[in-house]
Amino acid sequence: MLMDGGFTPDDAQEILLKFIVAKINYNKIKNLSHQVHYNREDPIAAKRIEDLYKSKAIVEDLIREAREKKRSAEYQVGYHNWIEVQ
Repeated sequence: MLMDGGFTPDDAQEILLKFIVAKINYNKIKNLSHQVHYNREDPIAAKRIEDLYKSKAIVEDLIREAREKKRSAEYQVGYHNWIEVQ
């Protein structure tokens, strides 16, 4: 498993958001390559980019929620193939 466990809000922002942004950039490059070779957008990469931006917004909201609780010692953002606030 790539990541499993809890993070402080600051760690979650650094780790999870960088991970999502890296996946967005990968799919942008994949889409650009497809456009160069086939002169059209890659629908799978385009959909993935859209989904990743939605996931990024959800993660940002969860991190903001964790920070607002101001209990970072007790309140962690967890990632277990899904994202949850504990």
